[in-house]
Parts: sequence; C-alpha cells; structure tokens
Amino acid sequence: MTERKKNVLVADDDAGVREFVADTLNENGFHAIVAKDGVEALRMVDVSREPIDVLLIDVVMPRLNGKELARTIQSHHPEMKIILISGYPDDFLARQGVPNEKIRYLKKPFTATALLDTVRDELNP
Repeated sequence: MTERKKNVLVADDDAGVREFVADTLNENGFHAIVAKDGVEALRMVDVSREPIDVLLIDVVMPRLNGKELARTIQSHHPEMKIILISGYPDDFLARQGVPNEKIRYLKKPFTATALLDTVRDELNP
C-alpha cells in the first residue's frame, strides 16, 4: 500500500510565487492546493475533504493577512502545521509578530531546495 501524498495549502497573493511553490511541491511528491488570499485559504480548509498537512502562508496578503489566518487556523485546527513566508525585512516581521513560536518562517526569495527542506522538516520534526 502506498502512502498518500501530503497536502500543502499555499496561500499567497503573488501568482508567480503560487505557481513556483505549487510546481515545486507537485514535482516532488506533494499535492499542492493554492489560494490567492487568506479568505480563500480559510474557505478551502473548511471544505477540504482530505486532510491538509501543512499551510504555507504569505504574511502580507489582502483581505486576511497571514498572521490572522494562522491564528484562526490554530484556534480551530491546532494540529495543523503552518509555515509563514515573506519577502519583507526581518524588522517588519518582528513588528507584525508571529501568532505562535512553533510556527516556522521561510524568507523570500527561497530556492526549491529550501522550500522542500522546510516543508519536510515541518512534517517530520
């Protein structure tokens, strides 16, 4: 029996980032689900028939930012793994605050290797 592919929900308002991340994940044994913002990502979590193993969330997005999305997801799905991504400087992110110290952070721009290593590390702590 083969193990199911791990589902990774990618929420980023930049279409290029979404495409790069989804292609990288799909080509390396994961199943990427994409959302263009936090509201769409939250809806996808609520309606998903399969478990979402990891959320890869951009910190700054319209309608519902990554910090708010992560906080909402953690309150309803505390078992769900979350990785925040951002291209903003570290001092900006420090002012934004991270909803939970257990959340990993991946700085943009990142390589396919860094992305895959971070996702795998989150799934296999």
